[in-house]
Amino acid sequence: MRVSPTIGSRIDSLDMLRGFALLGILIANMLIFHSPYFYIDAQTYFGTPGDQESYKLINIFIEASFYPSLRCCSVMG
Repeated sequence: MRVSPTIGSRIDSLDMLRGFALLGILIANMLIFHSPYFYIDAQTYFGTPGDQESYKLINIFIEASFYPSLRCCSVMG
């Protein structure tokens, strides 16, 4: 059986959504890159109210939305 690649059948909007999800995952991982995230309790490490709110926003809007969207894009195409 001979299989040849199809050219020009990629879905552009799905590729853009994948790129956007990868950018969001990079933003989420910046928190892990710059702090001892695995060795600390994040709720006590970020002590000021502004730091705690930004941690919650990153956790809700970045980690909770970009990882599932990348997973769905990977499954679709």
